[in-house]
Amino acid sequence: MTLGGFIGWHWAAAGQATLVALVLFVIAFAPPPHGRTLLVPVSGETISPALLGKLMLTPLSPGPLPGSVVVEGKGRELAKPLFDEGILMLAAPAAICRVPDEAGSKA
Repeated sequence: MTLGGFIGWHWAAAGQATLVALVLFVIAFAPPPHGRTLLVPVSGETISPALLGKLMLTPLSPGPLPGSVVVEGKGRELAKPLFDEGILMLAAPAAICRVPDEAGSKA
């Protein structure tokens, strides 16, 4: 194998590993159809309570990232309208998105 072939093979392997990691991330953090989700503003600014009310999302607690919030309500169907507002909608796993009434409970 030539050096060029060896380097090309490593780039291909790195590309495949990146693709697999991205797919796993999307699967793990895809918002559910309904329930608890994490809203993350791309700008890092606070999400408008008026927007949450308009979309019928109930804020539960601040999220782990700047400006983020854990909400309850419709999930996947709101992902596109929120994205248009510069907000990412992700699944809110209890391990990183605890709400105050769960702080003392064990998962």
